[in-house]
Amino acid sequence: MLLIEYQRYYTKKMRKIHLNSYAKSSQNVTGGEVSQTVMLKLRKALSGLKKEAPVLKRKVRELHIDVDEDHVSLQDGREVVVPLISIYEGIKRDGKRGECININHISGYGKSSEEIWLEAADWIYNTYDIDSIEKIYIHGDGALWIKEGIKWLPKAKLVLDKYHLNKAILQATGGEADIRQKIYKAIREGNQQRLKETIKELHKKASSDKKKKRNWHKGK
Repeated sequence: MLLIEYQRYYTKKMRKIHLNSYAKSSQNVTGGEVSQTVMLKLRKALSGLKKEAPVLKRKVRELHIDVDEDHVSLQDGREVVVPLISIYEGIKRDGKRGECININHISGYGKSSEEIWLEAADWIYNTYDIDSIEKIYIHGDGALWIKEGIKWLPKAKLVLDKYHLNKAILQATGGEADIRQKIYKAIREGNQQRLKETIKELHKKASSDKKKKRNWHKGK
């Protein structure tokens, strides 16, 4: 039933999207500063990242989707933001090195967030046996266009990737290195209770430091 609903929705959306000209894509992404011809060339070049779906659908228990944005310099010196989606089945370890299994890249240059996720959902439904998938993890920084993927993929769950997770922890803990290590340990062990207790400890310490600072100013 879910697949039938998706196919109906997909057909309806594709008809609407195909009506969008390259001029509209240029207006959406660059304010019309990049010509239709350049948009066409860029999208053709980036389409080389895309793989053909296999004849037989693969069965996997989980999928991972890395979502990020890259800043690309144009010949005239300007920069444009290119959304990127990478879909893979997990990571194969070879010593310290890791390799994404059956990875497929999707470029979102000149596309709306709806178009990007529609293409990603289309790839997944054409490549995998949907009933075999138990979980889909979307790794990103939590931007609105990234969260939109959850609407297109009902089994998806948003998680912070390692870079943005480390960045958030560093910002939250500041100079509290001991507490930061406790947070990392709780995350590695998957201990939610210890993580909550450590966050409370951090909050309590932050409140105490603010109180000390206020008292110091009053005593001056």
